[in-house]
Amino acid sequence: MLIDAHTHIYPEKIAEKATSSIGDFYELPMAASIGNVEGLLNSGKAAGVDRYLICSVATSPLQTRTITNYIKTEVDLHPEFFGLGAYHQDNIPKEEIEYIISSGLKGIKIHPDFQKCAIDDEKFCNLYEEMGDKLPILIHMGDKRYDYSHPKRLANVLNKFPKLKVIAAHLGGYQAWGEAVAELTSFVKKGNIRFDESSSLAFLSKEKAKEIIRHYGAENIFWGSDFPMWSHKSEVELIESLGLNSNELDWIFYKSITEFFGL
Repeated sequence: MLIDAHTHIYPEKIAEKATSSIGDFYELPMAASIGNVEGLLNSGKAAGVDRYLICSVATSPLQTRTITNYIKTEVDLHPEFFGLGAYHQDNIPKEEIEYIISSGLKGIKIHPDFQKCAIDDEKFCNLYEEMGDKLPILIHMGDKRYDYSHPKRLANVLNKFPKLKVIAAHLGGYQAWGEAVAELTSFVKKGNIRFDESSSLAFLSKEKAKEIIRHYGAENIFWGSDFPMWSHKSEVELIESLGLNSNELDWIFYKSITEFFGL
């Protein structure tokens, strides 16, 4: 089984523009020119993907319900999808958490860099306090251009909110992998943090990537494509090239995320 733990999709009318904007933000070419459902499924089919965690990011409080409703609609239409609701730091936490739970979605996605709000800012902390262990949260982590999503900020949060269930994207810190290991390792044994390895392997040596994965433990790692940034086939090939054993790959490809979300 192969489960993609990190994908983004957009409604048809904005999909091409949204995909282009992501490429501009990261100054990277996108594997898919249009980040829509059809593109996701076609890319995944080429690699034999069975299920997809879908999400999107709200850059204003007015977008949250629209995005959450869109994700719910696509989950209802596609049994291979499960999804995360949107949240903006200026929303009212209790209202959005209750709405996401009532929608049957599996958690919340935030992107501190897009949203220009630090992970440990009081506004996000209001969300964590209300969430407790009700829902997990997928957090974009790391970017050398910003400090909003630095691993040290997530460490602050996990110290303050020990019940919070977090998926730290990009092995805990895109372009800040060493800092992530230093700041976040102590929380792994406490059991309230997992990592996805999306948008990481293309930038790390095989030796370093394998070292980090084994440091955290394959049972704490989810495989993810970060579609539309990367193709599923290339991301499968990358992780299979690291020299991990079959048991480690099973945990990364499906066992860890299945256990975490109770799929």
